[in-house]
Amino acid sequence: MKVSVIMSVYNTELYLQQAIDSVVQQTFSDWELIIVDDGSTDKSAAIIDAYAESDKRIKAIHKSNTGQADSRNLAIERSNGEYVAFIDSDDWYEPNYLEYLVQVIENRDVDVAISGYFLSYKTGKKEIISDLDSVIDANTAFVEIVEDKKIKSFLWDKLFKRKLLTEQMPIASYYEDYATVFKWFLQAKKIGYLPLPLYNYR
Repeated sequence: MKVSVIMSVYNTELYLQQAIDSVVQQTFSDWELIIVDDGSTDKSAAIIDAYAESDKRIKAIHKSNTGQADSRNLAIERSNGEYVAFIDSDDWYEPNYLEYLVQVIENRDVDVAISGYFLSYKTGKKEIISDLDSVIDANTAFVEIVEDKKIKSFLWDKLFKRKLLTEQMPIASYYEDYATVFKWFLQAKKIGYLPLPLYNYR
């Protein structure tokens, strides 16, 4: 298994199918999608189970509501991929998201690949692209992510080598990605950047 895609879900039935379909329809096919239903009370659980029954690459996990960080930690523990990607359950990937980011890691010999992204509104999209180098050394990347300017601590615009994800996200905390991603970066030697918008953040 090359890529584990992780999705935490809580009551997003209106957008969930678009999110899952964007993974299923990737041009890169060697993935597993681990969906953790964090105690949803709408139709999300039924939607997840239907997809899991139709595609063996999709794994459904149901648990009580303990928060997104706990859900992500659980999914990481159960992941089998060499690389790990994340997607929020109300967002969606561009079709070549995984293909292009896997190529960045493998062709540039880096530990993390980052893409540009769209901020998607009802009225249209705004493209977010940074002027980062195509390969960034670990020290520069760490400064950038701490400054929270050119590199953000979002999970969803990045593909990580699984071996970096040794630090769990704090469960009793908001912005658990901001408390964790910089620690994952400390494990990396080089980071690759692709100035293409490949993720849609709703």
